[in-house]
Amino acid sequence: MFTKISLVGFGLIVAVGAGVTAQQMVPPESTLKFVQVWRPSTVTGQTQIIGMVIDIFQVPVANAKVRLRNLNTGRIEQLAETNELGEYAFEVVEPGTYVVETVMIDGTIIAR
Repeated sequence: MFTKISLVGFGLIVAVGAGVTAQQMVPPESTLKFVQVWRPSTVTGQTQIIGMVIDIFQVPVANAKVRLRNLNTGRIEQLAETNELGEYAFEVVEPGTYVVETVMIDGTIIAR
């Protein structure tokens, strides 16, 4: 049995012209600390986080790089690529708090 959590990420495609450079955003370290992991008592088995990457025109983005970051540890737990419909899925083994990041080839985060 799977629990499905659905997310839709909004990607931003940036055109860089001559003399203009893209800057990599580094998120500040969070001061939020989680006391404990919460999981509903009725949930058994593994959990899936599923979603879709779309652009500003709400068109699915195929082959987008996405990664699953564990907010409790700050580590990237899994990497994936969207299918031709812009969809992705992650199976979560450990309960916790996660964020899905859409990244460019150079690792620049363009959507959370």
